[in-house]
Amino acid sequence: MGEPGPNPVTAYGRMGFARRRDIRASNSCTACARNPIPRRMKQPKPNAALSALPGDYANLLSEVKQRVRSAQIRAAMAASAELLALHWDIGRMILDRQKREGWGPR
Repeated sequence: MGEPGPNPVTAYGRMGFARRRDIRASNSCTACARNPIPRRMKQPKPNAALSALPGDYANLLSEVKQRVRSAQIRAAMAASAELLALHWDIGRMILDRQKREGWGPR
């Protein structure tokens, strides 16, 4: 029998990422053999149904995407405004209580 392959545990620590990739590619350990490096996915073949789409489909899709983005932005702004008002109100409540009951440094 030949010499055993490098120990992947010590090789990882000493040799960095490039060497790890070489070790994984050679499948020198059982863990690497079970989880090989993923290959690139194949490009899907053109579908005949896609070519039958209406001519203005791209415009409709673009408009729908824009409306979704706009709604997301409006929702985020509304949530941000609500949280700002909540934090402002909490701060006001704490300040009122500090003044009324003498909380804080004396």
